[in-house]
Amino acid sequence: MVLTCAVFPLICIGSLVTTTESGMAVPDWPGTYGYNLFLYPLATWFNGPWDIFVEHGHRLFASLVGLITIALLVSTWVCQCNSTVKTAAAGALLLVLFQGALGGARVLLDARLLAILHASTAPVFFAYCACLAVLTSKWWAQATPAAGGNGFKRFSLLTLVLGYFQLVLGANLRHLGQDSPFRALVFFHVLMALVLLVHAFILAMTAGMQHADRPWAVWSSLLLVGLITVQIGLGAGAFFLNYSLPSLEQSIPAAAGYTIEANGDMQMSVVTLHVATGSLIVAWSAVIALRAWRLFRAENASTLAPGVAS
Repeated sequence: MVLTCAVFPLICIGSLVTTTESGMAVPDWPGTYGYNLFLYPLATWFNGPWDIFVEHGHRLFASLVGLITIALLVSTWVCQCNSTVKTAAAGALLLVLFQGALGGARVLLDARLLAILHASTAPVFFAYCACLAVLTSKWWAQATPAAGGNGFKRFSLLTLVLGYFQLVLGANLRHLGQDSPFRALVFFHVLMALVLLVHAFILAMTAGMQHADRPWAVWSSLLLVGLITVQIGLGAGAFFLNYSLPSLEQSIPAAAGYTIEANGDMQMSVVTLHVATGSLIVAWSAVIALRAWRLFRAENASTLAPGVAS
């Protein structure tokens, strides 16, 4: 749980790095302007330029997440957890190391493709940690698998796939910008947002009509619909704040008196929340799919290993 909660603000900070175009503020890696990462002078960090403050802070927070991941792996051995949990914890460490290496390579090579991969891998790690929290929970150990639910399982898995594909489209929009086939990417990004919303609504209806006796399936699906609805609103706000609408000042003369400050507080907040909510949707979709797999798997139910040591 600690690891999962730590990864979310890290994603927010990473989004802020891209929003403020601070990704190359520190040109070396793994050090910071020749200093050891952890020995960079605090006075220089706090009183220096904003972009260096954000980028160096992102690296420090990422290091903290890495240390928590190591502590998690050690704890699985100390607590004598089963092999499934130990393997999953080792997988988390491999993922965070891979993500860190992608971030470093992105700095050293200054490559947009690596920036997109870095942005697309972060939500995977967040979702993985959220699923690991479910795997090690009391709920996982005590859940009683029941017959049926194949439709809900399929819908939940497809929701996860659609959510992640939508996120990858967004990462391409952010890092490639108007140098890419911009209008096509925007069109598919908006289309996928609507498809994801309708699909999540169908998932919630399936849960309500077929699995009313499983309250978690109903409320978790409804929460997903709410998250996607909020995300669409944030996406519209992010597009307006980034690119404005040329016809707005013509149709509403009063709007001409208002300007949008580049990298202002409003722009940074809305865009960062939009990216962070996208990762939250993917992670929550993964949790729903995992819980559905656990709860509706009737075959060989008695042989399923509990997620925590007794």
